[in-house]
Amino acid sequence: MDNFDLKKYLAEGRLFEEKKGGFAFWYRSGARGKKNALQARELLTQKGIDADYSKGPYYIDFSKSDAEESVVTQLLQDANLTNYVILRDAEDLAEGRLLKEEIMVDTTIMFGGNDYIKDVLTSPDDFGFDVEDTRWIKSNILTAPKTMSIEDYMALEDEWVKQANLDVGTGADRESVLDAIDVHVKQGLITPEEGKTAKKIALNF
Repeated sequence: MDNFDLKKYLAEGRLFEEKKGGFAFWYRSGARGKKNALQARELLTQKGIDADYSKGPYYIDFSKSDAEESVVTQLLQDANLTNYVILRDAEDLAEGRLLKEEIMVDTTIMFGGNDYIKDVLTSPDDFGFDVEDTRWIKSNILTAPKTMSIEDYMALEDEWVKQANLDVGTGADRESVLDAIDVHVKQGLITPEEGKTAKKIALNF
């Protein structure tokens, strides 16, 4: 072992098997997602990294590529193009079909339901909110489309978290979102499969 070269050993990847292929990236829909997806394509092409772009403008498939996941994610991270959901196993990759399609959710249900919204607007102090928070709800939730994509709702949810200065260190805002998705499934507004995918998007947003 006197001639052992650690740097060469590491460079050749002999300490571990780098995961290649078998993964895909799905950029969230909307203007930002489309822009990021196009920039990601340009970057990957420039770097000579093979990928399949035939499944849609937001979907980058490496399942049949020799690309290394860590290399790709580092490139996108350095370029601040990380607004994507990563799919790794067979089940996730199969869900790519759903991820390319917009899963529509009821805005009111996602925000807590009619009764909750009414109570917050009537007695904001009881919920730790103030007048500015109620104005935000009136201007953004009550005027929002009846239904919107889960991606668009999550963007709205994040704006609400900032507006109300919610302490989400425990993930409480995401818990309410997941509960609302379950309501959608129970009411038959989305399928269980769509519910599972919607949760994946919400947790990775």
